[in-house]
Amino acid sequence: MPYTPHFLFSYGGTIGTQGEIWSNNIRFHSAADLDADPDEAAWLAAAQPFVSALMTGSGSKIASNTKCTYLKLNKIGADGHYVSNTESNTRFLSGASIITGASVPRHPFQVSLAITWLTDFARGRGSKGRIFSPSLTAEVDEEGRIGPTDTLSIANAYKSFLNSLGGIGGVPGDALKAVVASGINGAVNPIKSVSVGNVPDTMRSRRNKLVEARSNVTL
Repeated sequence: MPYTPHFLFSYGGTIGTQGEIWSNNIRFHSAADLDADPDEAAWLAAAQPFVSALMTGSGSKIASNTKCTYLKLNKIGADGHYVSNTESNTRFLSGASIITGASVPRHPFQVSLAITWLTDFARGRGSKGRIFSPSLTAEVDEEGRIGPTDTLSIANAYKSFLNSLGGIGGVPGDALKAVVASGINGAVNPIKSVSVGNVPDTMRSRRNKLVEARSNVTL
């Protein structure tokens, strides 16, 4: 079964001075009118302050070496691809408009944390989704776990983020709401809660430009 038409919101940028790449994607859907398109430029302009609040808020634990340099919104068709091949619908940020994280860096760039989206469905296609937060700064204990105060703080930061984005006017008569979408069964299930675990993940793709230097000693 093909995808139900929906919208893909992407935001991302770089980590560190060598420009490691990170990005997050969140899917949105309008139940009011599948054929109508939002004003992408206006929607992204409205979304930018909410991305800034997430990036700079202490609760999200995003490091000061992380920069958000673009926002993008595109309609996704039944085939799972952009409906338009000619419009990028991207809001590029430069100079003072670049959004920078605010927390003290504590971990290598590839250390991340899964932010899991939960719906009303416990299992099956379209029941769960996730993104990986950039440049995690939460401290870990002796066993490598993050404390419950920090995981709850991060969960609340992303809850506020989704709620804020969901309040932006979307297509006529309805706002775009965050969903988990599936191309297997066509599901577009609204995200109802945010779950954050206490064990950090590793993302190899975020250390592509980190060239290793070695120290050698002879016997």
